[in-house]
Amino acid sequence: MSGFKARLKRVFPFFVIPFLIYGSAGAITQDQLFSIVNNTPFYDPSATACSLSAQAVGTIPAADTSKSVWNSNTQPPYYLEQYIINILQDIAQTLGLPQADTVTQAHVDAMVAWAWKEGGNSGNNGNNESFNVWNTGLSIPSLLSSTSTGAFGSFKSFDAGVEANTISMLGSYQSRIGAVLSDPNSSAQEVLYTIAYYQDYAGNLGWTASASPSSYYNDMMVLLAQTATDYNQMASIRIGPGQTAANHVPYSDLQFSGVSQDQLTALNTASGCSGGGLSAACNNGSGTVSGDTAILCAAEQYNGIYYLWGGGHNYSSFISGCPLSNLSTAASSSTAADPGPCATDCSGLVSVALNQAFNQTDYSMIVSPTSGIMEGSGSQYWQSIPISQAQAGDIVTFYSDVGGYSDGHVEIVDHVSGNTIYTFGSHYTGSKTSQTTTDISYWNGGAYRWTGPGSGL
Repeated sequence: MSGFKARLKRVFPFFVIPFLIYGSAGAITQDQLFSIVNNTPFYDPSATACSLSAQAVGTIPAADTSKSVWNSNTQPPYYLEQYIINILQDIAQTLGLPQADTVTQAHVDAMVAWAWKEGGNSGNNGNNESFNVWNTGLSIPSLLSSTSTGAFGSFKSFDAGVEANTISMLGSYQSRIGAVLSDPNSSAQEVLYTIAYYQDYAGNLGWTASASPSSYYNDMMVLLAQTATDYNQMASIRIGPGQTAANHVPYSDLQFSGVSQDQLTALNTASGCSGGGLSAACNNGSGTVSGDTAILCAAEQYNGIYYLWGGGHNYSSFISGCPLSNLSTAASSSTAADPGPCATDCSGLVSVALNQAFNQTDYSMIVSPTSGIMEGSGSQYWQSIPISQAQAGDIVTFYSDVGGYSDGHVEIVDHVSGNTIYTFGSHYTGSKTSQTTTDISYWNGGAYRWTGPGSGL
């Protein structure tokens, strides 16, 4: 149930060799591994969104380098949405574009979610430096506050912070961000993909060095979902000296209202995009699903929660500590050190989802580390099926019992496409529940379909 991360290198050894022979940097990096394993899409303004083959970021208009520092003519109290809108306006002015191209609901939503992930000027992540909400490491003395003492620095004013972020997002190391924010049709999901998967753009660098692109993207997508359901609360936090996430301006000050549930459904579908988006089967707009698909949809309610070995195997105790009403905040409060009462391990998530989907209370299963077969209460209802026929709500298993190393792993199927299988699961210690993609050959334990109560079979 643990050890999924370690197994990646064994499952995909053929990916490593080309980089060792031809790669200028030598051995494959962890970021490259995540990109390859997850077949991660990225934004390319010159091609169809969510393209699955690496291309250049394309060109953006030449910036006006002679312009002065942004002048917003705004007065305090300053707040997050206002700050984001001014940055988008500054990007448009710098590139000579209409403001309508950059200031869109989708762009604002994405940047709100990104700001909460970075946690600057809010007391989160240990950084309360003024007007530096994305922990921008830009060192321009004329923009930095003379009293700045933190690792990232405070900007001397609201406008200085706007200008610093505009420079960063249009600069050669982060040009992909300026490009995606310059396209009026780019979605919030595409903006967050582009921010996270920097290595797909020649010459670009990551915004953060503390997380893999996959982890960084999944964290931001969880926060995007929260932005959709509580835009007012998240976009209205005040920024500037002495401000924290607890301080807000009146919601009436906001210019936008956040994404609708229909828009969120579109953001979370896996259609055309892989590696992080949630299931299209669970976001069909009807609010209802049938058969075993309900297992997948129940599991996806726990998206973004850190793994906990042994978690989820006593459903009555689990649901008492983690009632469904807590799920709206469970992911944001979950940490690797303290996953919280809503955390599960791989088979615990399957058990929780199945019990929840079909109103059961006592099914608790584990994966055999010697056969990959499900064992425990309710396991008799898992019927073996050809893995190529696996559908939403089925499960696939892995086992290893070689050289004294025994382990088992299980995830819930979203869909199969050729030799690629899309699954949702709780992966390993230190990771969050998420959708991922693997080669179908990885799942040596096979695929299984629930035939018990609720299945209709």
